[in-house]
Amino acid sequence: MQGALDQVRFAARSLRKSPGFTLIAVLTFALGIGANTSIFTVMNTIMLRPLPYAEPNQLVSIYRTAPQSQRWPHSVANFLDYRSQNPVFDKMAAFGWRRFSLAQPGQPAESVRGMACTADYFSILGVPAELGRTFAPDEDQPGRDAVVVLSHTFWMRQFGADPRIVGKTIRLDAQPLTVIGVMPASFDVPQLWSPISAWRPLTFSSEERQDRGNNYLMAFGRVKPGVSVAQADAAMKSLADRLAKTYPASNAQNSLRIIPLNESIGDESSRRFSWLMLCLTGFVLMIACVNLANLQLARAAIRSRELAVRLALGSGRWRLMWQLLCESLLIAAVGGVSGILISMWLSNFIGKQLDRWSPEGIAMPTDWRVLSFAIGCALATGIIFGLGPAWIASRANVNDALKAGSRGSTTGRSQHFLRHSLIVGEVALALVLLTGSTLFVGGLRRFVDQKPGWATDHLLTGWVPLSTKYTDDAGRPFVKLLEQRLTSIPGVKQAAIASSVPIWAFGSSRSFLIEGQPLPPQGQDPLTSSEAVTPGYFSTMGIQLLQGRVFSDDDDQNRPNVVVINQAMAKKFWPNESPIGKRIGFDGREKPNWMQVVGVVNDLRFPANLNKPDTLWQSYRPLAQETRGYYALQIRTTAAPASLASAVRQVVAEIDPDVPVNELEPADILIERVLGHFTLAGKLLVGFANLGLVLAALGIYGVISFLVVQRTGEIGIRMALGAQRPDVLWLILKKGLSLTAIGIGLGLIGAYAIASLLAAAVPEVPSKDPFAVLTVAFTLIAVGIGAAGIPAWRATRYDPTVALRCE
Repeated sequence: MQGALDQVRFAARSLRKSPGFTLIAVLTFALGIGANTSIFTVMNTIMLRPLPYAEPNQLVSIYRTAPQSQRWPHSVANFLDYRSQNPVFDKMAAFGWRRFSLAQPGQPAESVRGMACTADYFSILGVPAELGRTFAPDEDQPGRDAVVVLSHTFWMRQFGADPRIVGKTIRLDAQPLTVIGVMPASFDVPQLWSPISAWRPLTFSSEERQDRGNNYLMAFGRVKPGVSVAQADAAMKSLADRLAKTYPASNAQNSLRIIPLNESIGDESSRRFSWLMLCLTGFVLMIACVNLANLQLARAAIRSRELAVRLALGSGRWRLMWQLLCESLLIAAVGGVSGILISMWLSNFIGKQLDRWSPEGIAMPTDWRVLSFAIGCALATGIIFGLGPAWIASRANVNDALKAGSRGSTTGRSQHFLRHSLIVGEVALALVLLTGSTLFVGGLRRFVDQKPGWATDHLLTGWVPLSTKYTDDAGRPFVKLLEQRLTSIPGVKQAAIASSVPIWAFGSSRSFLIEGQPLPPQGQDPLTSSEAVTPGYFSTMGIQLLQGRVFSDDDDQNRPNVVVINQAMAKKFWPNESPIGKRIGFDGREKPNWMQVVGVVNDLRFPANLNKPDTLWQSYRPLAQETRGYYALQIRTTAAPASLASAVRQVVAEIDPDVPVNELEPADILIERVLGHFTLAGKLLVGFANLGLVLAALGIYGVISFLVVQRTGEIGIRMALGAQRPDVLWLILKKGLSLTAIGIGLGLIGAYAIASLLAAAVPEVPSKDPFAVLTVAFTLIAVGIGAAGIPAWRATRYDPTVALRCE
């Protein structure tokens, strides 16, 4: 033990004698560790950290799968069968996200994010209420559901943490509800559930219990002890197969997919991209590791006489190797601690930018997983960058080193080969890192610049959730009056109401049939994204009519059902004829709800969705023929859209003070905010790539500078014999260029692999850009010329007589 401590003290003294080397090594190490640890902290917080529920490894998400998607919701009838017929779950719950209207006395209505869930939602998660209780088993039955559970954050913000809140009545969706409980702060996991302010029981009518076509429920459950996720997945797939045979009209080609609950955080593109980003950030640490190895090799070469003397005096090679490795580990320790501090700052910054789930962002704690990751990286890289140089230094020839005098510049072939190989690897890694960041940032920019098929500028969007007092008959006049009043606001050019805002997706997807065409196999009916809109929707959104007509005020519930389709749908199903007058059947095969095609419009793209759409086919229905419980506002303005927000809220409040307006903001700002996480990721990648480029430049500069020092005598002889400065410049420069060129050649292979992985991770982002790859390659060549050119130019300034004295 004492011997180990002595070696640590000796290593510390040795490093103190070289403050420049020590500072550069620690800083390089800290930046590499800090970058990687910060990205791992984000992934740990969002995806890896266990959920704060009882036995979280037994909690799983349950998805319906189909050829179009692996994450579809369920119908009520199917969910009830899953719950009653499965052999692997202790309990299973269903839920759906809601927007509740909160009306407090003397205050305007406020929209709050909430959830409607079956009564066993809380018992499955195994977390008791902080105040009061959660739902009783029968409180998800019609007539028994006038209760609500509040989140800790909502209780604090809205009710001032009143401990007497339990038992009080609040007004949600124009209904008086009794507060029965408040959940603890630890229960909130916004990245999983989104920010939730209140939970209400989810009730099913007798009609819904028989309905297998309306799929809107999300589901999760707790598997029985001893049942693995794979076993649960196999059992539920078997159950889905039985239901598909029993109900082929609705369930054919459908199956089930079981995944751990924490893996349902984020979509597939986000998760794949997160892992890819961690890998790319790892290249920064690898480049830093290469630089540190080169620094150690250079330092070992300078100390070659000292090391030779120690070997001559009887120090064992293994002891000498351990001493040099000890210095590397000491640098790793100091650099690792510094890297953790850097990562804490950077993680906190990233967390504040992640406002998709919460306006305040999300906390990014440095827990034991993060510390283990940082310590593991520090230890591994400390050994990696120290082991090779230590081994080579310990194998030095004592006689040759002592003959070299005091200069300590002798190096063997192994050192030359290792140093050059490290530079080649460093350039290759830098090329891959730069290519990945350039392709992603450039692809994201091109994705945003694509025209979505509708005008996003000067468009104010928002949501209006209607309470249960608005039945179909009451909802229609409300929508019509609201549209009229919105149009009358000064500064409003046009206004329309629809079932959604086409930023992420349409409001729903529906299977359909084509009248007069052969039926597809059972369960393989084509799918269309469906939107319900008012007549002024198309002109308000800037959607172009290509054939036929759009809707009019006459297309109401008393007239035949009509539909407008997009161009892609028209070309697919009526390639050589006009679709106008043709009929499309929705709502199943037994009794299709036939609708006549009256118009064709251009295709729309969803500008904030980086996933492939479930279908390219789009259709529109008159809102008067298909009412909803919530509506999206689209308001085309002549003034700045945000300046009209208060006027819009006032109009809605005048019609009904119980109806709130939420997320009222310009469409282009909303798109930018939804894409903000990917934009932030792009900025981080660019920062890390630039750091990698700087490290690569420093590595090339260091190697060529050391080469110039080694060849000082040779340069003096060449110049004394008549060599010109351009000859000397090229002699040194070509070495740096050759190493850079080899590194670029190897890096191009990795760049191709990164481009393929990026295309798979975020398929909607264009990632094929040969010009960008060539630009990165030429940038590295320019950096290599600059990094090698400085010591090469310095070599041309040598006085031959001074250079010869070095010999």
